[in-house]
Amino acid sequence: MNKVWHRGLPFSPEVLPYLRRMALVDEHREALLRLQGVWDSLALLGQMSGTATDIAHTRTAFQELTATLLDSLARRLRSHALQRMEGKARVAIDILVRNLFERTADVGFLAVDGPLCAHATLDPADPDHAASRAALQARFAAYTAKYSVYDDVIVLSPQGQVLARRDEAGSQSACDEPWLAAALASDAPYFERHGPTALLGGRPGLIYARALRTPDAGKEVIGLLCLSFRLEDEMAAVFRQLLSGDDERGVICLLDAGQRVLQ
Repeated sequence: MNKVWHRGLPFSPEVLPYLRRMALVDEHREALLRLQGVWDSLALLGQMSGTATDIAHTRTAFQELTATLLDSLARRLRSHALQRMEGKARVAIDILVRNLFERTADVGFLAVDGPLCAHATLDPADPDHAASRAALQARFAAYTAKYSVYDDVIVLSPQGQVLARRDEAGSQSACDEPWLAAALASDAPYFERHGPTALLGGRPGLIYARALRTPDAGKEVIGLLCLSFRLEDEMAAVFRQLLSGDDERGVICLLDAGQRVLQ
C-alpha cells in the first residue's frame, strides 16, 4: 500500500486527515524519535569501532519498526473512533425511529376525535363555528402542553382552508400545496411530509397528517388533521445526549438519502 509522509514518517492514506487530532500518536512519535537519535549517535561511534555495518542495520530496522508501530496505532485509533461514532449514529436513529413511530399513532388517534370531526363539518358561517374553534384551540393547547413534541395542530378543510389551529399566531389561512391532496386521498394510517411549507409560514417542518372522515359507512372526507412535530428540538436533545462527556466538541448531524443536512 502506498504511504503518505507526515512529519518525517510514512502513514496509511486513510489516517492522514486525522493525524493532527491524534495526540497519542504524537506522544509516541516523540518518544521513538528520541530513541532513534540514540541509534544515530551509536552509528557514529560504530564508524570508529568497526561495528558501523551492524549498527546501521539495527538503526534501519528500528526506523522501520517505528514507522510500522505509529501507522498501526493511527489506524487503530481511527478504527476505534469509527466504531464509537457508528454506535452513536445507530442509537440516534433508533431513538428517532421510535419517537416518529409514536407520532404515527398520535395522528390516527386524534383523527377520530368526535369534537374535532364535528368542527370540520361546521360551515364557517354557522353561529356555533367561532365557539367550536375556540374550544378546539384550547384542547390543542392542552394537548401540546402534555405532548410537547408538537408545536402546532392544524385542522384543514378539504379545500385547504384553516378551520382551527393550535398556533393562533399562524397567519396562514389556507394552503394549496400538492401534498395536501395526496394526504386527503391517502388511505394509509398516516401521511408524512418533511420540508418547507406555507402552512408553517414557509419554514421547514415535519408534518404528520390524516384525513378526517365521517363516522358513517360512507367515510366521506371532511377535512385534514396535521400535527407539526418539533424535529429540530427532538434532534437537539438527542445530539446533546450523544455528545456529552469526551465528545462534547464533536459534530453530529442528520442527513437524508440525498446526503442533504436535515438537522
